[in-house]
Amino acid sequence: MKLRHALIAGLGGLLVAATPQTLTAHPVPRDAEAASHGDEAATLQIVEETKIVEPDFVFYQYNLAVLSHYSYLVASGGEAMIVDPSRDVQRYMDDAKALNARITHIYLTHSHADFVAGHIELAQTTGAKIIINRATEAGFAHHPVDDGDAVAFGSAKGVILTTPGHTPDGTCMLLHAPADAPEARFLFTGDTLFIGSVGRPDLMGG
Repeated sequence: MKLRHALIAGLGGLLVAATPQTLTAHPVPRDAEAASHGDEAATLQIVEETKIVEPDFVFYQYNLAVLSHYSYLVASGGEAMIVDPSRDVQRYMDDAKALNARITHIYLTHSHADFVAGHIELAQTTGAKIIINRATEAGFAHHPVDDGDAVAFGSAKGVILTTPGHTPDGTCMLLHAPADAPEARFLFTGDTLFIGSVGRPDLMGG
């Protein structure tokens, strides 16, 4: 499967900027109608595994079909960051272990009102640092970030962009891999962008 130069993926969105030569994607065949009903829809699924053909970097995308919720694992230099984790965190820990990577960071793109996230359990279990916008004023242990702040893990670096709209505390993250790359490889958009649309700014607080 060939990837286009720009791939936008879902709620908890992602923009990937890379050439077809550096990316490979392995979609899991799925019946979209069946996947939105029944027990299967409530199970975390890997819908696509994208690997950059460079040393020491792995990207996983997960989909919780019943909520159309996307989350991500990015591993680099023996460390991993989880983006917008769902309630069931065991899969992330299992996958990180299989990659010989320690989960060191949990990045929340915004405060979520439409599902229960597993960031607190994941942080307590792994010792990872929760990254979230300072404007959230979160009531749990976290590392607050502002526009332009850098988040380093392994040989990668994320740069925070504050993007209020869908929620007042919305952020995106430009991911540089390696950290000194002049251009970002990924842009995690959270709910700032939906598939083929923009995040809804008409919700309460948006």
